[in-house]
Amino acid sequence: MPVANKPCTVGARGKHTTGEIMTLLSTDVERLWQATLYMNWLWVAPVLFVIAMILLYFRIGISSVAAIGALFLINYVQTMSGNMTGVCREGMVKYTGSHVKVTNEILQGIRVIKYYAWELPMKEKVTEIRDKEVKHLIQYQGYLLLNNILAFIGPSLVSFAMF
Repeated sequence: MPVANKPCTVGARGKHTTGEIMTLLSTDVERLWQATLYMNWLWVAPVLFVIAMILLYFRIGISSVAAIGALFLINYVQTMSGNMTGVCREGMVKYTGSHVKVTNEILQGIRVIKYYAWELPMKEKVTEIRDKEVKHLIQYQGYLLLNNILAFIGPSLVSFAMF
């Protein structure tokens, strides 16, 4: 089914709000765009890695094996960090969706909330959801930070392992 037809399906209108459908649609289009940008790296990266390691071996000798080991270790840690980033992002999106939903419900029913003086319970409900969202956001940013640190110091670690 083409991405553009997703909001038009009968099942989608019954299960999701218009905002959720538009968010899913924009996310799908963004993911397709990113896939077209990075697709060639699936075959280019391993070929470049093998060529670079062969050239490194001929230039430096047996100590290049330490560089290969360091690269695999950094790659493993970045993969684990990336997986945890995805898990944290999923949790954060779940709480963000419920946070937005509750906020919209409060804004739509503001007259009733004011009439019955329910401001404090509504504030506590939004704060509780927001606290969970922020907890996931902090974890998410921590894993992104680890990934970025490894990306920047990776070449130095490889050089250090080689010499």
